[in-house]
Amino acid sequence: MHQLTPEWFKLRRGRVTGSIAGAALELSPFLTRARAHALLRGEDDEMLETAAMARGSRLEPMALLAYQRAMGVAATPCGIFVSKTTDWLASSPDAIVVDGDNRSIGSVECKAPANGAPRPPTDGHIIQCWMHSYATGLPWTDYVSLGATHVLVARVVFEPDVFDETILPLLREFYDARTEESIGLLSPREAADLRQEMRDYRAVHLNTAPRIVEHKLKLD
Repeated sequence: MHQLTPEWFKLRRGRVTGSIAGAALELSPFLTRARAHALLRGEDDEMLETAAMARGSRLEPMALLAYQRAMGVAATPCGIFVSKTTDWLASSPDAIVVDGDNRSIGSVECKAPANGAPRPPTDGHIIQCWMHSYATGLPWTDYVSLGATHVLVARVVFEPDVFDETILPLLREFYDARTEESIGLLSPREAADLRQEMRDYRAVHLNTAPRIVEHKLKLD
């Protein structure tokens, strides 16, 4: 199933997805918790694209190509994955990475910043990548940011204990609030504990510079 098709939107409806999970946890600089709640309730039209979103969608195949060339791997575009254990969670990686025996080994999340400068993952992007891993059952997601001349790749390794003990309960509270007309913010303690978890994760897994490779692709 291809992304952005009617079937894809149908499976996303009423579920907490990778694209809104970061906002649900107040970790997204691009989307508010209130708008994520509206999307979950079906009150906001996620089919409405901004110019930046349209550009990102258009450049996604090129980002994937640049990633495969930079990393020397094969990756196949994919659709949506609904969690087998938590059916109200779903996520849509941009591709699945396969090994020489065509076995799935990881997933890919592609971005194409509008200013043409590749950017490392935000905390919201890390949550999105963890959602991919939770939904697919794969151990990591390569976050790819395509710039005008270079591509950045950062491997986001899944932390199942952190996800199960910290992230999942907060997402469950967010999901349960779908019947409410509005949603409040996380408590100060919840927000502080969550941000500390993200700092701890970065210190262990993202403490070295991401891989940045020249791609020589013509984007526009």
